[in-house]
Amino acid sequence: MRSYESLNTCKKIMEDKVENMDHELEIKKLWRHRDEVEDHGDNLSAVDILSACNLVNYFGKMVLGGSGVGQITVYPILIRKGSTSVALYGLGNIRDERLNRMFQTPHAVQWMRPEAQEGCQVTDWFNILVLHQNRVKTNPKNAINEHFLPRFMDFIVWGHEHECLIDPQEVPGMGFHITQPGSSVATSLIDGESKPKHVLLLEIKGNQYRPTKIPLNSVRPFEYTELVLKDESDIDPNDQNSILEHLDKVVRNLIDKSSQKGTNSSEVKLPLVRVKVDYSGFMTINPQRFGQKYVGKVANPQDILIFSKASRKGQSEGIFSALNSVGY
Repeated sequence: MRSYESLNTCKKIMEDKVENMDHELEIKKLWRHRDEVEDHGDNLSAVDILSACNLVNYFGKMVLGGSGVGQITVYPILIRKGSTSVALYGLGNIRDERLNRMFQTPHAVQWMRPEAQEGCQVTDWFNILVLHQNRVKTNPKNAINEHFLPRFMDFIVWGHEHECLIDPQEVPGMGFHITQPGSSVATSLIDGESKPKHVLLLEIKGNQYRPTKIPLNSVRPFEYTELVLKDESDIDPNDQNSILEHLDKVVRNLIDKSSQKGTNSSEVKLPLVRVKVDYSGFMTINPQRFGQKYVGKVANPQDILIFSKASRKGQSEGIFSALNSVGY
């Protein structure tokens, strides 16, 4: 397989070494914001060195040009094998608010298409975009809308998000599908990380593709739940022991749930357990002291519990809903 990359890496040495190289198994690495190194004048990272040694094909780092919001031009890596032609675009991390504005500014984001050649027209290319940006739209200005992406894309690999949504989903009206691999291990003890982890094998022939999801069986088990103490009937707000007993029951159930899940890994790993507790109107307990009894049973005994209170906005909405239900 031959591949080349044009003008979208920041270091000339990498351009020279990547161009027209033969690989039995080529590894491509998208630039992310965590790859940035600011302690040295040349911003040289470990991945830069791997790329300079031809161990990875490092792509997707954008150099912002122009004035105002800025401009970027995204060039593809072109891969051809037999009758199949793949254009692989990479868009490394740019601050979400800025990239959001760029997508809404005419000509701020330019996408370069392969030139038509004899026996290979522009429409013959299977176009893949790999990007590393926020997708969850808790704040629309701090995420990238799927409809900002170009319609000529066939397949999107969406990085940066934690939750594994591996099955390709079609975006209505856009003509492409999106897969979100998520993190391969639990990097944060949140609900999205507790979902099963997979990788996706993508087989491409011409303009058709076949996805095969492969479960990751060696990932440390992780169980997550949330509870609101005031909604639990067996808890007395004035009796701390009743709170402890209920939380113990919840944690034990999560440990049992984890042990019942089959694994193909030869090494049995202690599970991660996280219980997010809304303690509005109740007293808290010491999470470290609570976790001491689970040493040797879970991998994170010191922070099984995390306490939070309902926001004032959420409380107000609940009161308003209750008043409506009784006819006020």
